[in-house]
Amino acid sequence: MRIIDNPWKTPARCIVVAHITQQTPNITWIDTNAEIPGGPRDNHVYVSDVAVRQMMSTLGYASPLEFEESERLRIEAEDALIAVAEKLEAAEEQLAAIGLLEEAGRVRTKAAA
Repeated sequence: MRIIDNPWKTPARCIVVAHITQQTPNITWIDTNAEIPGGPRDNHVYVSDVAVRQMMSTLGYASPLEFEESERLRIEAEDALIAVAEKLEAAEEQLAAIGLLEEAGRVRTKAAA
């Protein structure tokens, strides 16, 4: 298989979405280097990028836009997790400092009051 700019063997159309032809603008093609058996012509197999995206959607794969959105959300969640971890670390340091002061008798706790 290889990516090509335009189909050149007949039928010069997408095997999956037949209305996409050589004249359809802005299409990327996959030449499968395969022939459908049973005839001397009109049997070369091309697949358009539109058909590939439709098949991926049918199989449950994310579209490029959906993938970009999920990646953006993942990065946001990762950043939020880092921020929470930093706050937790600061709170644990404060608790440790309070514990040291309590051990030294310098701080009265509510229970001792």
